[in-house]
Amino acid sequence: DDVSNFLLMHAMGSNTAGQLASVLAGGVVLAILAM
Repeated sequence: DDVSNFLLMHAMGSNTAGQLASVLAGGVVLAILAM
């Protein structure tokens, strides 16, 4: 139970990091297009 909970938290952390990267990449693309 402890191990699965740890894996779940790690998976959620990776998902959050991925979403942050997507937002940052989108912002960079918009900034380049705005130029």
